[in-house]
Amino acid sequence: MKILITGASGSGTTNTAKSVSEKLNRHHLDTDDYHWLVTEPPNQTPRNHKERLRLQPNSKLRVSL
Repeated sequence: MKILITGASGSGTTNTAKSVSEKLNRHHLDTDDYHWLVTEPPNQTPRNHKERLRLQPNSKLRVSL
């Protein structure tokens, strides 16, 4: 089973997806983890394209951002 939850930044998609993945005992992938470098505050500096591709665990799951 695959579930895709999408929404605008700050709309709660990460929290919703984490909650669903915990209830269904499924792995959670967050596109923010691939797109943004870790910063404080978060989501300020995007990763370059090659780095995003390197981080993605499976070519079938690749997402273009």
